[in-house]
Parts: sequence; C-alpha cells; structure tokens
Amino acid sequence: MKNPSPASQGPISTDTPPGRKADPDRLRPMERVVHYLLEEAGRAGWKDGGQLPTNRELAENLKVSIPTVNTAIARLVKQGRVRTRKGSGKYFVAQKPEAPQPRRIGVSSLLTGGGFSDPWENAIGGGMFHAALETPAPITLIGLSSVPLPELPEGQPEESNFRRLMAMRDQVCGLILFPYSLKRSYREKLVASFESAGKPVVYLNPDRTFGGANFVSPDYHTAGSRLGRALRETGRKRIAVMLGDPENSVSSQLWHAGLCHGLGSTLGDGITLLTREKLLHDEEVAHRVFAEMLTKEKAKGAKIDAVFCLSDISAMGVCRAALEAGLKIPADLSVIGGSGVDLTGRIFPHLTRIHPSFQQWGRALVELLLHRLDTKNLDYPGIILPAPFIGGGSTTARENRLLEIPPSPFVPETAQ
Repeated sequence: MKNPSPASQGPISTDTPPGRKADPDRLRPMERVVHYLLEEAGRAGWKDGGQLPTNRELAENLKVSIPTVNTAIARLVKQGRVRTRKGSGKYFVAQKPEAPQPRRIGVSSLLTGGGFSDPWENAIGGGMFHAALETPAPITLIGLSSVPLPELPEGQPEESNFRRLMAMRDQVCGLILFPYSLKRSYREKLVASFESAGKPVVYLNPDRTFGGANFVSPDYHTAGSRLGRALRETGRKRIAVMLGDPENSVSSQLWHAGLCHGLGSTLGDGITLLTREKLLHDEEVAHRVFAEMLTKEKAKGAKIDAVFCLSDISAMGVCRAALEAGLKIPADLSVIGGSGVDLTGRIFPHLTRIHPSFQQWGRALVELLLHRLDTKNLDYPGIILPAPFIGGGSTTARENRLLEIPPSPFVPETAQ
C-alpha cells in the first residue's frame, strides 16, 4: 500500500508538510502489517510468486500479535495480493499494471458549469479541481445539480438532498460530503448505503458520528485556543460567541472548546461567554440577533467587548449592528470570524478571521478519497491543516500580535 499523500497520515501536527508519507508507527497494528508487506514488495521488487516471511517472523519483526498478522494476510488474500499454498506458505501476487480508469466522484453540493454555488465551497472546490486534473486517471466531479430534484412538498430540503445523493450513488465511485448538506440522521443512512456498496465517503470537517477517520479539516481547536488566550490577555471580559448548530456542526464544537481552553477552563477572572447557536451564514439574521443582544446587555448595565462568529458573513452583520449602536471597532469591540472567506466589497473587508489554505483543503479531500478507493475502502486517520489568522482590522494591535497577524498597509494604524 503506497501512501504518497497526507491522506495516509495519522493525526498530524499543523506544521506537517502535505505530501509526506505515512509514519507506519501511527497506523493501527493490522494496517501496519499490510503497509509493510506492500511497501516491502515495492522496495524489494518481489516477483510474482515470491514467498512471504512466516507469520511468526512478521509478528516478531513488526511487534504485533500473530492473530493480527493472520487478519492482515487474510485481507491481502481477499484483495488478490497474496495466495496461499497448503503446506508450503504464502506467496506474493504481483499486480499487473493497468491503464488508469476514469473515475466519477460525487460532491454533496450544487455544482454547475461555473463552479460551486457557495463562495466558501468554491474556494475549496478550486483545490478539488486542481487535484482532479493532476491525477493520471481522468476524474469528473459530480454535484447535486446533476441529479433531478425529486417531487416533494415544499420546505423539505434535507429530504430532497438525501434522495438526490442516494440517486447519485450508482453514478459515482465515492463521495465528498460537505458538513451542512444533511442532518445527522440522514448522514448516517447515506454513509451506510455508500460504504456498503463499496463507495467510500470522506468528510469536509470531522463528523462525530463516524469517529476520527476519513476527514480533512483546519485546526479549529488550536485556532480557538489561540484566540481565547489573546482575548484573555488583552482584558476582554464579556464575549459573545455566535455558532452554528452544535448537533450537526463539529467545527462549532471545536471552536467553542478551543475558546474555553484559551480563556481558562473555569472562565475565571470575571470572563463571561454569551453563546448563541443555530445561526446560519446570514448577515441579516446576525445583525438582528446581535442588535437584540446589545439592547439586553445595555439594560443590564453590561457591555459586550468581543464577538466570535463561526461565519465571516455573520460577522459582517455583527459589525453593522455594533457601528449602528455607536461602538468603535476594535477599540470598544473586537470581532473575529471563523470561516476565512473573501470579504472584498463588504463593510469590514479586513475582518480578523482564520484563513486556511482552501486549495490545500480541496486537494487533500480528493487525494484522501482516491487513497480509500485504492485500498479497498480502508479507513484513514483525519488530516488536520493549519488555520492561521489574517486581516487584523477588527482586533487591537496587541491582539493582532498575539494572533501572529502580520502588519498590513490596508489595516488602520489604530488596529495595528
């Protein structure tokens, strides 16, 4: 099993370079045996019919149990890479080179001739398209727009997306699942159906339903922790946190956990978190909700001095409500976004926000799915990508230094 991309790695640090080979010590024992045998076959140039070491020798060399070796060998026999001869041992079966076969990959998002329908998805999709173009085998990305809408009563988008994705299953070899495409109950049914049909699924952001495997995600927890420390050290005391639906958004949970870690596990020193959940990427809704929060806080004689929004678009609504209330950003109120989209032409284009490499994100998703296909749906540990902060226009100079945001000629000096 050759693993030439970050998709084969275990949980990696944020400074692990993409494309580095897997560390076998990070694989599960059975996967380590499979990895060793196929890698050794490649290095040694084993010919068809070359005899494998005994199971005991493999167990001793790799420091695993003999039953683990037995399970690994059984998998390779099932895949046609090893054959057994009663009484004489086990033998390697060389794979004959095959011409690359075209592949169709499903994406749980609308996809038209001009790209993805959402700017955030479009940025990630750029990396997916580049990865698809660079593979030896032709790859076609298939979006929801290629599947006819089922006839359903109005107001049932979840059921509609679920049925369209199920209809897509027989058209594709695997699926890239965006986090908000389906609610948890639908995701469980969908993934079970695809995986049982031999069509692997990979996730954009971790999915708590399916454990810590087969996903690509920015390091939200570390970014949240860094932000929490910066706000604590600059004396912010009353912090509004505007998140998505925690039932379906693991990124919301990771951001919240990271913020709490950075601020202090007990939120001591008089620090208060005001959390609002189930807010979509909607500027107008965020504007209304935050205006109401400011009014209620003012009536209590309290003052919000920092806001974190999971969505940068929601952060624009928060900035509008703050300015309308006579607050100065960032002197009176720091505002931070958590999605990293392009804000050109909006009220605060230099909003402080994370900025993961969308190209790297999309590329890693395609590579991860291809590796699952090449290894007969073998699970791979999730890939964690760096999530640096950019902007700096809506946080103070000291906060920017703590967040390691470089000075920018486009950000007012008062913020720097």
